[in-house]
Amino acid sequence: MTVQVDATHTCAQGLNITLVGPSGQWYPLQRYDGYPCTPLQPKAFTVRVNERAAGTWTLRIGDNGPADIGLLSGWSITV
Repeated sequence: MTVQVDATHTCAQGLNITLVGPSGQWYPLQRYDGYPCTPLQPKAFTVRVNERAAGTWTLRIGDNGPADIGLLSGWSITV
């Protein structure tokens, strides 16, 4: 499965990005790892999932850095 995240952010390393499947299973796409900070640009993540694609999928983004700004323009899943 490929997850396209169309987002920008001042510090990609300050973000946790997780895909949540219909069963509630969490699939980490990117984990917060601090510094050095580099800008996040639109990006595709490949993830192995162990459930059917049918149902509601949720993208969760957590910003763990102070004074950062970002914008999520959209996201999509390709099976």
